[in-house]
Amino acid sequence: MVDAYHCVGRPILYQMKAIHTYTAKGPEDLPFKQGDIIDIFSEVNEEWLEGHCGGSIGIFPRCFATKVNERSTS
Repeated sequence: MVDAYHCVGRPILYQMKAIHTYTAKGPEDLPFKQGDIIDIFSEVNEEWLEGHCGGSIGIFPRCFATKVNERSTS
C-alpha cells in the first residue's frame, strides 16, 4: 500500500492539477499533460515547484498548474 502523503520516500506537501501541458526543456524539468495530478515535494521559489507525475520527478513553472482543494474526510 502506498502512503498518500509520501512518494519515493519524500513527503507530499500538496497536489496540483495541470491546467496546461508542460514539455520538459531540460533533464531537470517535469513533463506533464493538461489534467494530470502532480504531487508537490517542494517550492523551489515563487515561480517554480518540484513535483512527481507519471513516474518522473522534476521542476516546473507554478503557473502551469492549480492547487487541488483538500477533501474533508468527515
